Amino acid sequence: MDIYQGIVDELSVPALAFDEDGVCAFEIRRAGEQAAPFVVNLVARTEERALVLSVTTASELPERLSRALFLRFGEHALAPLHHGDGVGIYPGTSKVSFFASLALESYRPRLIKERLASLLERAHEWEAELALDGLSADEVRGDPGQSLRV
Repeated sequence: MDIYQGIVDELSVPALAFDEDGVCAFEIRRAGEQAAPFVVNLVARTEERALVLSVTTASELPERLSRALFLRFGEHALAPLHHGDGVGIYPGTSKVSFFASLALESYRPRLIKERLASLLERAHEWEAELALDGLSADEVRGDPGQSLRV
C-alpha cells in the first residue's frame, strides 16, 4: 500500500482513496450538526514528498468584511512563512480554506488526525467570526471607512 493511502487510512473513513490526480476529497461536519458541511481535500505531492490538507468553509464571504477581520485574515495568510497553517480563498468560490502541509520524512502516526482537527477548529472559529462580523457590519454600514469590500 502506498504511503499516502496508508496515512489517509488513519482517518478511518470508508472508501476514502486518492484519484488519478492525487486528490482525495470528502465532506465533514460535527456530529449532530445540521449546517452545511466543510470540504476536506487531501493532495499527495509526490515530488515534494508531502501531503497537503485543506478545509474549506461552508459559508461564502460576505460583500463587506470589517477591517479588523481583513487584517487578521491577511496576517494568517503569511503563517506558512513561519511553518504555520495557511489561509486563503478557494479558487472559483468566495469560501475560506485553511491548509497545512505534512512532510512525509517527519510524519508520525496520528499526525493527520491532529492537523485535520486543528484545521477544522480554525474553520469553525472563522465561520463564527464571520457571523459576528456580519452583525457589526450592519451597525456601521453608513461608514465606508469601517469595512472593506471583498
